[in-house]
Amino acid sequence: MTLTGIDLVIPLDEVGSADASRVGRKAATLGALKRAGFPVPDGLVVTTEALARTLAAAALDAAAGPEQVAAVPLPGEVAAAVAAAAQRMGGGPLAVRSSAVDEDLPGASYAGQYESVLGVPAGDLASAVRRCWASAFTHHVAAYRRSRGVGSDVGMAVLVQPMVAAEAAGVAFSADPVTGDRDTAVVSAVRGLGDRLVAGSASPDEWVVRGVAATCRAAPEGAIDAEVAAAVAALARRVEARLGAPQDIEWALAGGELVLLQARPITALPVQAAEPVPVPLEVPPGFWEREASHAPKPWTPMTLSALGHARNRAMRRAFAEFGPLAETLEFAQIGGWEYTRLVPLGGKDRPAPPARLMPLLIRLVPRLRRRIADAVAAVRSDTAGRFVEQWYQQWRPDLAARIALLRDIDLGALDDEELDADTTRALALLHDGIDIHFLLHAALMPILAELAFACRELLGWADEEACELLVGLSTTSTDPARRLAELAGMAADRPAVRRLLGEADGGAAGRLAAIDPDFAEAFAAYQREFACRALRYEIADPSIAETPELTLRLLADQLTRGHDPAAGAAALAHRRTTRPAGPGRPWPGGRPRTASASSGRWPAPSGPTRYARTTSSSP
Repeated sequence: MTLTGIDLVIPLDEVGSADASRVGRKAATLGALKRAGFPVPDGLVVTTEALARTLAAAALDAAAGPEQVAAVPLPGEVAAAVAAAAQRMGGGPLAVRSSAVDEDLPGASYAGQYESVLGVPAGDLASAVRRCWASAFTHHVAAYRRSRGVGSDVGMAVLVQPMVAAEAAGVAFSADPVTGDRDTAVVSAVRGLGDRLVAGSASPDEWVVRGVAATCRAAPEGAIDAEVAAAVAALARRVEARLGAPQDIEWALAGGELVLLQARPITALPVQAAEPVPVPLEVPPGFWEREASHAPKPWTPMTLSALGHARNRAMRRAFAEFGPLAETLEFAQIGGWEYTRLVPLGGKDRPAPPARLMPLLIRLVPRLRRRIADAVAAVRSDTAGRFVEQWYQQWRPDLAARIALLRDIDLGALDDEELDADTTRALALLHDGIDIHFLLHAALMPILAELAFACRELLGWADEEACELLVGLSTTSTDPARRLAELAGMAADRPAVRRLLGEADGGAAGRLAAIDPDFAEAFAAYQREFACRALRYEIADPSIAETPELTLRLLADQLTRGHDPAAGAAALAHRRTTRPAGPGRPWPGGRPRTASASSGRWPAPSGPTRYARTTSSSP
């Protein structure tokens, strides 16, 4: 039954879930819960019809601005209905809250998007109603609506209730919104009204409730005790049971009684983790350290089968070639996680001997003598330089040819036997690459050390300053960015391509050929050259080839930012060639020598000190 006019104002206790199109989700849910016996305050709803009639009378539509709506005059029947509602609610202060048709949905909560006006005198109800309406016409609400695929029509009702004299108020989740644990409720509380919490201007008390046991995580406000927290959690769980899904509720404590002010589904609730699968845990002897830089999460079985033993084998060879005073750096999976261990000579962990005993130990311990002899031989025979030359002369062209061969195979056309052979070749390439990778890393250590020692002795530089001479030399790493900039330059003069990049989605790459065949061909060439690269070390993660929209988004970002890798490379080259020799320390012999642009190596010095050679690309 309406108070004034047809479908303009409806009492809250006559509203149910089926009325959401007329009274909005918030009011419809509260009306249904009130009728089910939940402690929802009385109220009235100014329906969506009131807004529709007001817009029509003012010749406005969904494209109107919020300022227009906030100032719109109410037509006669709407003004009369709102005035009657104010009279019905009495003279006390009112809580006037938006209730949109498309809010409080599982995939679109609109939390914080719409207006609530508290402490409204009955005579100001019409103005407060217009403020609530206007909040549905803001740019950020329109953007949120588009992002959720909601139409442009605006359906907004307004819920009017008496202000609650709250001693404490807050929100509660019937399930943990962070972990997804359905057995844990989370309660937040502040003193007085809850608007400070909603506005983010107060740090609330935080309670975790499992069963009837409430545990306080923080209490800056001291608003409630464990008994009230447990009662709020119980209310949230009752609402969940009634509505059939985990709920986010707003509540208040007034006169020692709980009041329910809002209920909506928890959006984006994490899927509750299954019970952990027991992982056999057998810690090998020795001191092990978690390796999180390359393995932030456990490897998949596929990655372990491809990399596990190959890395340990390659690392042992690298240590044997250069003779450091350790057996190897070993990788192991402990409890499902990756760990590393620097294995001492002999394989057993023991305390480091005092420095004064080292000369004696070198003479008495055969393994130590042999290792030092290996290191001396590696330096004298220039093992590091030999491996660097082998990279340029043999390894790099061989790996590039094998990559090209594998990249051009149409995997979809292979039968099982051919696919098995192709996988075997790919795995052999991976293992050879791992061997070379660790050998070159080991080779770079003495080379970089030689450079650092020369800079320290001749220029008084710290090691960090010596590393400035190397910035920007890794052209293999920077080549994808440089080539991407060339693509971006090509796209800059093609409006159709720019529009496509601005809305790059999962099917954008497939539409390129129809929009611009020349650019599509250039994009395909880039993908062929670089898309076989992995984004992460985990084999199961998609490669760039499997996510072409990522390349398109990077192109769009370069166009927006005006990224210029050539200018960046020039700036790095300037840093290398103009690196000051330090306070009061001139360069020996005048200007510093710089790396050869053609070879990427440091030229031989004229003096007795041999400067380090550096590679221009990272293998």
